[in-house]
Amino acid sequence: PDGKILAAGSSKVADHFDLTLTRFDATGVLDGTFGSGGVTTTDATALVAEHARAVELQPDGKILVAGSAGSTPTISPDVRSADAQALVLRYNADGSLDTTFAASGKLVTKLGAVSATAFTIKRRIDGRIWVGGILHDGKREHAWLARLNANGSFDTTFGSGGVYVDAATTESSVRAIAIQSDGKLLAGGRAFRSPTGNDFALFRLEP
Repeated sequence: PDGKILAAGSSKVADHFDLTLTRFDATGVLDGTFGSGGVTTTDATALVAEHARAVELQPDGKILVAGSAGSTPTISPDVRSADAQALVLRYNADGSLDTTFAASGKLVTKLGAVSATAFTIKRRIDGRIWVGGILHDGKREHAWLARLNANGSFDTTFGSGGVYVDAATTESSVRAIAIQSDGKLLAGGRAFRSPTGNDFALFRLEP
């Protein structure tokens, strides 16, 4: 709302990649009031590759970031390590981690699967948070959606323990989500169905 611009991704630090969040002012100049010279870098896990894939600005100025961590040292956003973990972090408006969210500002989870990655995040008007991505159950990849409470805990009134996993297709993924005016959630991605192969997939969930 103030015209400033947020960009999320990763940066190489020595022999590993850390999650990186950058803020620019309306003219494209780094915002010196954010992080260190406009940049904040977070080493969220002990794994060597951490990448931010989506960012969401809350009305109070706090910043939600979704991404993943893995043991394969690559910058490619489509490479998922066998031990990948989904990440959700929340920052204060100054770029510091919001320690009131999840565990010291960071939610790190495999969602009970072999691996998981988060690709998209949206905040509901009531403060709860939608996150979506891909998990691997040891055989195939499946789309997943999770609903978090405002404090970063799983909202157990949704799905199974706060998580919905697509089991209707052979393989699937969620890459983007949007919230309708009636609160219903739209999630877009892909689904693999024989014999047609990969198709565009659209999910809609009740609020």
